[in-house]
Amino acid sequence: MAVDRVMGGALSLLGQADAARERYLACLNAAETAGKRGLQAQMLSRIAVLDMASGELDGARVALDKALALALESADPAAQYTALNGLGKLHMVLAQWPAAHRHFEDALALAQAAGDRRWQGGLHGNLG
Repeated sequence: MAVDRVMGGALSLLGQADAARERYLACLNAAETAGKRGLQAQMLSRIAVLDMASGELDGARVALDKALALALESADPAAQYTALNGLGKLHMVLAQWPAAHRHFEDALALAQAAGDRRWQGGLHGNLG
């Protein structure tokens, strides 16, 4: 699982979206088998980023909605943050500003509760 997650991230940074997607899907399948809902949510959020980059906004929305549901089930704040931030970005792309703002505010609340300054800084950038 960890190798596929890390390799997917590296391939994504190198612009190799198809290869990154394969690695993320492999990690997603392994996480599903192992019952690791937080990791499933993280992989779905990463797949959604690839979908958004390729213009597959419907696919991104499905992946992010499922990621958020899994993240909430797992009570994993990092997975929740990632899904909410992704949903905020998706709504920005769709010019749905109130929804984007709401998701970013929800993610910011998680970041503040966790005391994570990196998350907070990124969200302040998204909120303007």
